[in-house]
Amino acid sequence: MLEVTFNIVTGEVTTIPDEPHHLKLSQTHRLTSDELAKLRQFIISKRLEIGLKTPTLSTTEATQHVVAQLQHFVKQKQQRAPKWHQMCYGWCVIVLMFAIPIFLAYHLSGWLESTVFSPFIDMLSRAQWVQHAWIQHILFEDYGMLSLGTYSFVWALPVVVFISISTALLDHSGLKQYVVWSIEPSMRRIGLNGTDIVPVLEGFGCNAAAVSQASHCSQCTKARCMSLIGFGTSCSYQIGATLSVFNTAHVSGLFVPYLLLVFLGGVIHNRLWYHSDTTFNIAPPYRQTSLRSPFTFAFVKQVISSIHMFLTQAMPIFLGICFAVSLLSFTTLLDVLAKVFAPILHLLQLPTELATGIFFSMIRKDGILLLNTGHGTLIQSLTPMQLLMVVFLASTITSCSVTMTMILRQLGGKLAGKMILKQMVTSVGIVFVLFGMMKLWYVLITLI
Repeated sequence: MLEVTFNIVTGEVTTIPDEPHHLKLSQTHRLTSDELAKLRQFIISKRLEIGLKTPTLSTTEATQHVVAQLQHFVKQKQQRAPKWHQMCYGWCVIVLMFAIPIFLAYHLSGWLESTVFSPFIDMLSRAQWVQHAWIQHILFEDYGMLSLGTYSFVWALPVVVFISISTALLDHSGLKQYVVWSIEPSMRRIGLNGTDIVPVLEGFGCNAAAVSQASHCSQCTKARCMSLIGFGTSCSYQIGATLSVFNTAHVSGLFVPYLLLVFLGGVIHNRLWYHSDTTFNIAPPYRQTSLRSPFTFAFVKQVISSIHMFLTQAMPIFLGICFAVSLLSFTTLLDVLAKVFAPILHLLQLPTELATGIFFSMIRKDGILLLNTGHGTLIQSLTPMQLLMVVFLASTITSCSVTMTMILRQLGGKLAGKMILKQMVTSVGIVFVLFGMMKLWYVLITLI
């Protein structure tokens, strides 16, 4: 039987025959969740004989009526759709909500480390009561609870504070609604809905909380959203840790390329493993709301809650990691641990001593701070590209253990296991691509 296709994006329709035929919609996958919801309402309110996903048997007169109504809908949709400059505004808000806090946190942390904490720890290490060898080792040596543990407080806490304030401002000012609406067309290009940006943004605070929020994403984008959070969003602890590592290695300029690489890696990862589904669930539309003052009790409560979580959960765990590693350094277990990652590190021509930081970053993302061991002498010996590869690998080889546990709860053991394994493959693959680019660059420089 003949078929007539109506393009719901452009309003174009194929030739309508003078005999019974099937009428179907095309390009519905290019509509936003808001537009899909409105289309469904429109079809019901106008009592149009057409299905969203399946062709409908129709006559010439019925098709002409349906087409006329749908063309009116397309014109309305085009008027409501975000324009390119509004899309730019939405992405600018997202960039600024992280750029400004990170900029402030970086300078505050640098000042605190050089002016307050480093002199204090040096003075404390010379105190008479800490001169026992084992106390010096546990508190002040390479993995010392004070020499290394304070990096978490100095570098992660300011990031947590400023990003918590930034996120709360977005939540309580009404800007989030505008951002979701304005960026949805671009989000669809990476296989997500605009509403999925909400848990992705939450991921820059805490990945585990964001995965829990992602459980409310539409069913067909839930796994892709969780995957992007686990791979492509750097939580505030991870941001603080990487800021510290790059600062200790005296290559702070690597931080922006690193963030872009992590997010781009997440997009590539989703494209490789999670293809866009032809089916869809219609999510409730996000409405644009007017701006309002964010400074409410709920705003203060949200910020305090984030800081409280860091001080009572994240900070003690990292200090516990430092204590455990300082004790393990008395044994040969760290050497055994290094052998687990030795094949990869050897192929990448990187020191196997970096394995400890990579391993503990799989437990907590601020475990990346262990790369600062020995006051950064090891990472200072690396080239910028080598350091970028190491930090990227430590950041993305898996999510932290808490996030992986949340994914396990949301998706079940089989799907969660596959997701973690796929992330490992993508992470290692991207690092080897970077390694190949580095080698190619060296060859080109030699030839020139």
